Amino acid sequence: MIMKKKEEILRNAYVSGTGIAYSYWNPDIETGLFADANQEVAVKGDIDFEVLDIENVDFGDPNNEDIESQPYIIIAQRLDIESVKREARKNRLSDQDIKTDKNEEYNAGDRGDEEPNDSKRTTVLTKFYKEWDKDDKGYRVMAVRVTEKAYVRKPWCLGIKHYPFAKFCWERRRSSAYGDSEITYLIPNQIAINRAL
Repeated sequence: MIMKKKEEILRNAYVSGTGIAYSYWNPDIETGLFADANQEVAVKGDIDFEVLDIENVDFGDPNNEDIESQPYIIIAQRLDIESVKREARKNRLSDQDIKTDKNEEYNAGDRGDEEPNDSKRTTVLTKFYKEWDKDDKGYRVMAVRVTEKAYVRKPWCLGIKHYPFAKFCWERRRSSAYGDSEITYLIPNQIAINRAL
């Protein structure tokens, strides 16, 4: 599975210029391990990660290529509304204001704008930021998850000191958080060939 994810990151970087992997703690993973000798108390939870489309990742400072010095990072996701409501209830929040929306802006890919009109999906934004201590000597990474009009999860501390992202640029662009793909410079050439024909 890890090799499959690695290939997906490289494929995304090849086409879009930048690949992003997001790692997080998933409490629902069945590990197959037990906390006792009688194998009665199952251990749940493990580190999980997903490959994000760069179109759905917004850096607070797009001119800064260093992830750790970003003021914030926002992930946009289109998720099934029932799973979002379940997550809000799990976090002891009301799901009354969580509604479906038609937001093609956050559907990455060639077919992103072809979401059905009767879709039961909503846009969820997750913002990661660093909250500094009062004496500005230390900080902690915080996150918050929201829909257009409701919290899915109020701000919480991730318990880590670094953003949970790994970035890979195919070709580095100076003063940019995003890279160039190998095919970026081939497109004008192909257009010129097509016009010549």
